[in-house]
Amino acid sequence: MGFVGHGKDSPQWRGGKSTTSNGRYETTFLPEHYRADVRGYVLTHILIAEKALGKPIQVPIEVHHHDESQLVICQDKLYHHLLHRRMNALKSCGNVHWHKCYICKKYDAIENLKKRKTENTFYHMPCKDKANRESYAKKHDGNVRSWERGRKCTVAGCENPHASRGFCMIHYCRFRRNGTLFNNGDVLDLESGEIFVESK
Repeated sequence: MGFVGHGKDSPQWRGGKSTTSNGRYETTFLPEHYRADVRGYVLTHILIAEKALGKPIQVPIEVHHHDESQLVICQDKLYHHLLHRRMNALKSCGNVHWHKCYICKKYDAIENLKKRKTENTFYHMPCKDKANRESYAKKHDGNVRSWERGRKCTVAGCENPHASRGFCMIHYCRFRRNGTLFNNGDVLDLESGEIFVESK
């Protein structure tokens, strides 16, 4: 196989213009630029911003490509991501201050969401509870004893698989932790596995 030329000598040369791998942004062939990639191409909107400023844009400064005619120079990648998040929120729900639940993918006000400890993402508590139940059911479905396979939690409305004393792991741990299952005073007899309602 013969040598394939590089740059202007390449058979795929298109006048020094190309696009990024995802096809979203235009690039320009300028191998001597300090931000050029391994092929020698630089994001065109960076070159436009540098020409407007009259000086090079140093790292960690980034350029936000708002649209074909508007560019925003960002102080760092964190602010750049903030602009993208707010643009997506505006397009989806009309409110730039709302956040997206990473589970149900729906936007909501920040007071209705919880923030994950390890990541800058948010979730609804009901969505998180449902995801935990589904994950537990999927994990333990094949690990129960044969005579208990398909057995459900005895709490009305709960479809989680049985774990202990007639209850799923969530309700069993809740009783062990709080001493009760329900807010109305219903209690569980661990010996018989039956629910009793306290008399008023």
